[in-house]
Amino acid sequence: MLLVTAVIMSAVVYTGKHGVRKDGLYYASAGIHPDCQIVTINGTVVSAEEYLYWLAYDCEYLSYYVSGIDWNAEISEGMTYGNYAKTDALETVKLYAIIRQWAAENGITLTAEDKAAIDAERSQYVAYYGSEEGYANQIKLLGVSEKAFKDINSVYYLYAHVYEQFCNPESKLYPGVDALNAYGAQGNYMTIKEIFFSTTGLSDEEKAEKKAQAQSIADQLKASPNASAAFDTAGVISEDGSAQKNPNGLTFAPGTLDQTLETAVSALGENEVSGVIETTAGYYVAMRLALDPSGLLEAYFAQQLKDARAASSVTYSKEYNHLDVGTFYTTLTEKRSDLIAATGSGSTVLPGSDSAANSAG
Repeated sequence: MLLVTAVIMSAVVYTGKHGVRKDGLYYASAGIHPDCQIVTINGTVVSAEEYLYWLAYDCEYLSYYVSGIDWNAEISEGMTYGNYAKTDALETVKLYAIIRQWAAENGITLTAEDKAAIDAERSQYVAYYGSEEGYANQIKLLGVSEKAFKDINSVYYLYAHVYEQFCNPESKLYPGVDALNAYGAQGNYMTIKEIFFSTTGLSDEEKAEKKAQAQSIADQLKASPNASAAFDTAGVISEDGSAQKNPNGLTFAPGTLDQTLETAVSALGENEVSGVIETTAGYYVAMRLALDPSGLLEAYFAQQLKDARAASSVTYSKEYNHLDVGTFYTTLTEKRSDLIAATGSGSTVLPGSDSAANSAG
């Protein structure tokens, strides 16, 4: 087992454009100095150490799912597995360069709590691997220095703070209600409240009882002079916990809900209550609300990152242009095996699904 963490761009002190350091598995595998300025994104320099970390992750992922992978074989016309990994790693560092830039532009830094959490996490790793030496060996298998690894972990917290500020109406990063409403209207988002009665595993008689219960609720809500308030009161009986999870209603994009439910609520006017909506999972009673801007923040943040990444300016070094993915990863795998044999360390598992890269899209 290897250390698993969310990875974003780390702060690096550079000694020259092409670098001078010769430490680590990445230098041994690619012949590129870890402190080489391998690409520059919107003026932010990315070290080879950081870029090769992500490239190694992409290669690990692909080789896991593609048995006997040939890095020169084409996935699609003009795109080899090697080129795909190289491009995907670049997209990742572009994304995180932007997060670092947004943090710097808005005065977002690590808090005392963040630093304490990072130190505590390191202590947990040391305990897990049995000693400082065991922990150090795992860092070596990653290919980065411990300083770079700490910086990588640190910027995960910056990402969280950037998103927190994006959602805060008092922050400079908050996009504003008008921008959110425009985004929601363009994407045909809707906001609803719903009450759900599951029919999974029920007999026909039990299903009929559930349907009658749903019909009774629908009739009461339609007769109420304040359907929204009545919906909030009745919502506590929903079997999917929607009222608790979405107190302002559920805001969703087309194609993300059960199609029968979505079709039914699309036909409702604002503040109109539905009848019983029968789906394969159970019965719904729903109410369509005015679009809730706060329910769009997560999707809009992801879209802003996507747009910024697409518009970013990238300058490539000769090291990046000459990097052969197949040679790099084949050699890296051999060097890691040698290090594992020499140190008695466990096998490696590179960072994956819980990373900020993947959560950000």
